Amino acid sequence: MVESKVAENLVGVLKSLVRDEIRTQHKTAEEMHQDRVGAPWSANEEGQLVKEFNAATSVLAVLHQRTVGGVKSRLAILAKRGELFA
Repeated sequence: MVESKVAENLVGVLKSLVRDEIRTQHKTAEEMHQDRVGAPWSANEEGQLVKEFNAATSVLAVLHQRTVGGVKSRLAILAKRGELFA
């Protein structure tokens, strides 16, 4: 239970920091990165994305009191059903 509250607080803080940064830039997230639309992904970027995704999956596991494997499996099912990125 304590881990769940810590994870919830961490997610809240991260969301707040991102929102503040976007407000500081006076642009939406899409506007901030418009120049990168269609740009190829480097191997470095892909590696970083995987690390960040895995870290987020770990936070979700704590929040839902599930294993990381369970969360990844459920996300794969949701993606196949077209519900993940809808």
